[in-house]
Amino acid sequence: MGLFGRKDNDKDDNLLQNSEIAEEMKVILEAREEVQQEKEEKIREREEAAAREKAEAEAVEAKAAFGAEQVLALDKKGDNFFLVIDEVPQVEPDNAGAIVFGGMLRGKLKKGDEVYVLHGHGDVHKLEVLQIRNDQHTILDEAENERVEIEVSKGDLPLPGTPDEEAARPIGRYAVLTRKAPKTLKHGDQEAYLENPRFLAMMAEYVRFHGDQEYFGSMMAVAIDSSFLVPANISVDPKDPNKKRIGFPGMKDKNDPDKILLPVYTDANALSKGNFKSLNNDKQAALNLSFAKVAAIAKDDRHAGFVVNPHGPVVFTFPKTLVESLCLTGQFSEKYGEDAADKSGFESLGSAPAVTTPMPKGPKKMIVSKPQETGEFKLLAQAVRNYGDTHPEIAKIAILMSTNSEDPKDKAYVCIVDCPEENAEKICRDMGRVCKPYMKTVRAMRFQLFSKGKFPDSFTSSNPWTYNKLSL
Repeated sequence: MGLFGRKDNDKDDNLLQNSEIAEEMKVILEAREEVQQEKEEKIREREEAAAREKAEAEAVEAKAAFGAEQVLALDKKGDNFFLVIDEVPQVEPDNAGAIVFGGMLRGKLKKGDEVYVLHGHGDVHKLEVLQIRNDQHTILDEAENERVEIEVSKGDLPLPGTPDEEAARPIGRYAVLTRKAPKTLKHGDQEAYLENPRFLAMMAEYVRFHGDQEYFGSMMAVAIDSSFLVPANISVDPKDPNKKRIGFPGMKDKNDPDKILLPVYTDANALSKGNFKSLNNDKQAALNLSFAKVAAIAKDDRHAGFVVNPHGPVVFTFPKTLVESLCLTGQFSEKYGEDAADKSGFESLGSAPAVTTPMPKGPKKMIVSKPQETGEFKLLAQAVRNYGDTHPEIAKIAILMSTNSEDPKDKAYVCIVDCPEENAEKICRDMGRVCKPYMKTVRAMRFQLFSKGKFPDSFTSSNPWTYNKLSL
């Protein structure tokens, strides 16, 4: 009995020890589980942060790409491109004496193309594209709307004046490559730019680089060197026939309707988008004014700054505080004189006549109709239907044809999309790429968000939807 009793006691001791071990193991396992949960939570947080960053980057790129498409659409022939150089890679070029630039290509570029580089203070030089490489360093004969490294000939870039100058890389970041040189207008001994392709390109890419102080500084430097087209009424002063009276239209600041901004434009195509009812049609003209003269008007008592291309393709506002700051820079005083910063109002235009050019005609009258059932249109319509099927956010799509009443050859497809406003930019950009391969005879396409258009009640009955998810 005693022997069995001792065995029973040992059994109880073992149970107690095992129970204690189990509790200890439970604590250890719980601690490990908490550590694992913390690790998994941090992994989830990192993945969510990465997903947010990716989505934000994609949204920024979509907005920049949409703006770039609008800029390139101003070119009637449709054969232009631009690239804001954001990288000068430290690599040896394959071609002796060549220069390598990196950046996001907007539009199409081919090997052998002659291009212009816009840099410095209004410097323009012609170069030749020797080689194109994509992000994977694959050599391409042509590229379109993608990030590239471009190897160009040195062209007519001047040689360094001293051995200390960097002959191999005479062009820095944020210069602009484009196919066309800026147009200038001479008036006596004056010469002014009728276009600002570098500033326009930098405006289009500003959404990508707005947090980069170097980019902002470069963009402001380009603005100071620029001249702009400014719509105005010009008439003879009834009190003095030798003087002229100049009146400028004003636009309300969207962020503060009580403030008035001076509208200015980078070129005639952008100016043609405007329609100023306050101007007298018989006295309308476009003054080509330097930044100094624009600044003087924009910071007078009536104005709160100026807005560039208020009707698109891309818009940039210079509030009065920014204008005043730029007028105090060394670049401004060196270019326009020490006293230029103190000038304001119309009187600051000076005695020298401003360069004038006729106002371009306002928006052309377009006739909208149903497209003819050609083979091209049938392929285009099917591509649109396939796109709509794979995008649940799209409810309906209609394709119409717009024709210039003055030029029947000037045609464009009009794509009306019924989708949420927040998705519209990306959808229109993607649809443009989907439709482009089928657009052979009509090469232009415009997009209109259905919720933002003014359509009569009879629109849907007289213009059946090319794609309608509700009827599937």
